[in-house]
Amino acid sequence: PAGATRRDVHVLDVACGPGNMTVTLAEAGFDVTGVDPYAALVDVAREKRRAHHLTTVAFRHVDLARGNTFKAASFDRVVNVEAMEERSPPTTAKR
Repeated sequence: PAGATRRDVHVLDVACGPGNMTVTLAEAGFDVTGVDPYAALVDVAREKRRAHHLTTVAFRHVDLARGNTFKAASFDRVVNVEAMEERSPPTTAKR
């Protein structure tokens, strides 16, 4: 939002995975919440937060597809990086 400092900008990182982008955003000064439907990845992300001693980041084990997770207008920005990686299907050799 215009005139807001980074710490006043609340960012939601959807499908944050192990929290790489989430931590980067927090280190840049944003207030960030990372969510992922896989509990094991959220645990890894939480360890990363502790290792970096960050207080402006939170991680939650959440499946956004189920809805009603956050109040409307809880975040100023939404990002999604980890889930956008393209993976090629395995190839099978033909003889």
